[in-house]
Amino acid sequence: MSLYWLLALGKSYDTSTPVSRNATIYCSTEILSLDWECKSDRLLLIGTSDGCIKAWNVDAKRVVCDLNTTEAFPSVLDIKCSPVEPIFVSAAASGGAGSNYIDNLGFASLTVWNMKTWKAMTVLPLGEDPPAITSLCFNHNGKILAASAVDGMIHMFDMSAGLQITGWPAHDSSISSILFGPDETSIFSLGSDGKFCDHFHATSRNSMYMNFISSHSNNIHALEQLRSIKDKASSSAQFCSL
Repeated sequence: MSLYWLLALGKSYDTSTPVSRNATIYCSTEILSLDWECKSDRLLLIGTSDGCIKAWNVDAKRVVCDLNTTEAFPSVLDIKCSPVEPIFVSAAASGGAGSNYIDNLGFASLTVWNMKTWKAMTVLPLGEDPPAITSLCFNHNGKILAASAVDGMIHMFDMSAGLQITGWPAHDSSISSILFGPDETSIFSLGSDGKFCDHFHATSRNSMYMNFISSHSNNIHALEQLRSIKDKASSSAQFCSL
């Protein structure tokens, strides 16, 4: 099997970072998703195409935990750690192979994992035969999880109750990535159709509208700029009161 490699520990370190802080992680299968544990930045979570979720410890420079999704959902398309609680959510898909990648992703499964016991806690409800989830994002206090799908839908979950609280069609095609805005009252989405949109939360939990932003070819860079702005912003606003 081909060996896929990843330069994993180049995360936002400046040029004065000692070389010993860098490492190369080798994996025998395709890596589909990555996320850092928010509290310590000492654990890197890695999702693969064969249903594995690996926890790489920066200090030990080795995998300290190996988890597996169910056989029915082998492709771990995204992983997001809560900014507050010791939990993370994995978005796994039933498919993933084939020439037309998006059309072959199959159905979705969203699993909440406990990072103390390294066991699955619950599966978030998505309904019957839900299209694959492509991107996840927590709000600033970890109470709300946003999930985007290949059918252009955005789903919102109350993490305290483990329930979906709303959802709406955001794009005419698959959504590549989503991110909460700097004020935590809006969500930005990047579609495979090249559209970069913002979705503002109005006066009620279910009231949303979309404002088309741009369709230029540098949307990936635009989303990275948005992420940088979000990291620098300080805001006390919440997406909604729970």
